[in-house]
Amino acid sequence: MMLRVLIADDEYLARSNLRGTLEKLSVPIKLVGEATTGAELVQMVEQQMPDVAFVDIRMPGMNGLEAIRIGKKLSPATYWFILTGFSEFEYAKEAVRLGAADYLLKPADPTELENLLRNVSETVQRQLTRLNQQFERDVMALSHGLSSLRQEDDAYLLKANFIGVVIYVDSWLPEAVVAEREVELGRNIDVLLEDYVALNLRAARFTLPNGHMVLVLAWMDTARETGKRQAEKILRRLEETIRAREGNDFQITLFQTDTCRSIDSLDSQLKRLQEMSAARAVLGIGKKWTVRDFDSTLLNDEMLNVAALLEALHEAFREADTLEYRQLLPRLERAIKALPLRDAPTSKDTLAGFLNCAFGIHLCPVDSIRAWIECLEAQGEHMLVQSRATDQPELIDRVLGFIATHYPSDIGVGQIAEQLGITPNYLSATFKKKMGMSFVTYLTQVRMLKAKELLSDPARQIQKVAEAVGYYNTRYFAKLFIQFAGCTPSEYRKMIAGH
Repeated sequence: MMLRVLIADDEYLARSNLRGTLEKLSVPIKLVGEATTGAELVQMVEQQMPDVAFVDIRMPGMNGLEAIRIGKKLSPATYWFILTGFSEFEYAKEAVRLGAADYLLKPADPTELENLLRNVSETVQRQLTRLNQQFERDVMALSHGLSSLRQEDDAYLLKANFIGVVIYVDSWLPEAVVAEREVELGRNIDVLLEDYVALNLRAARFTLPNGHMVLVLAWMDTARETGKRQAEKILRRLEETIRAREGNDFQITLFQTDTCRSIDSLDSQLKRLQEMSAARAVLGIGKKWTVRDFDSTLLNDEMLNVAALLEALHEAFREADTLEYRQLLPRLERAIKALPLRDAPTSKDTLAGFLNCAFGIHLCPVDSIRAWIECLEAQGEHMLVQSRATDQPELIDRVLGFIATHYPSDIGVGQIAEQLGITPNYLSATFKKKMGMSFVTYLTQVRMLKAKELLSDPARQIQKVAEAVGYYNTRYFAKLFIQFAGCTPSEYRKMIAGH
């Protein structure tokens, strides 16, 4: 990772020497600012939230010690290092007492600086990984309805700005091939995020209840402009990554939220995007659409009806439901004929693009709608029997067996789908249809029932119970337990002890 470094010293030569030394080190750094006063330092810390700040004690106006005291409240995760001379040891001791990590004699020794930053880099990387994993779990739990904002006290959930992007894949290719490509895409996105996640930015990539991949970015209000620029850069890189992996048989459509000033707003907009997922068939696949597009005049009832029928037809195609597929085709023909296909954005080109990609056919926009339906009928006869990814009863049995064995591990629908060679979307839809609940809800129920069992042993610490059922954050475990059992783990233990 690249450490984001801030220098504060009122002497130009001192700043220049330190900057030159830092640039020659093998530890990757990015200089995010140089302050000449304590007041400038505080302002830059609030805006940049650096990983590391090198601070001179003696500066005009507000000195380094006072700046550190204020700066720690603004950016608690920043590592502070005092730059001091031989005569200022007492100040250095005071700085350490205030929370500075250490102090360095001027001019800083390159070897000492290299070792110091290397240690900080490793520590920050572990810290960022831990914080980001917790952020991902919290946002995923909220999106799956397993936790509520009233229970959260994480600053990133209460005070951050958010952007969410839902990633929809359309393809006629075999389930195993699509699954493999989705896994590769997810890994590429993870690699992309590693370059950007910092103290002032969080990123979560997970699977929504409908099985589609989502990316959520968040940044603190104190770093609003910096965080937003970083988020926009990530989104541009995301689109570049996606477009480089598309083809006529594998198209990716992005549905993006606005910048949301609360997690409630993000959750509401993500739900809206999921409700409108089918609309990509009539708006156009392989593009990016925003939540505002669905609140405008782009769509009407006739278009939404066609979109819903196309989604149902494709689901029947994937599940080899021959009867449903045949019954839907006449309805689809009537619905498409009712559309004003000459008007943008819905056109025969747009619809043909979706149908060709989703069903593996070759429709021409100039052909009649009747010719399209006949082509779909022929493709259905040819492909329906072969399109079933996995026998559904066997699939669900394997998933339930996997959960029963691996519930203490950090598992998700994406991980299981990858092992089974199917897409998370297919697995989520099949699981919910057969079990009557989402995969995450079922997994949580299994874990909570096991937790109740373990809590009956008064010698077992609640933290150990949480870890035994797959939660390494006791606070998060307690929130889910309250949601499931209506009381805290401690209250439940007292209750069963009284019987």
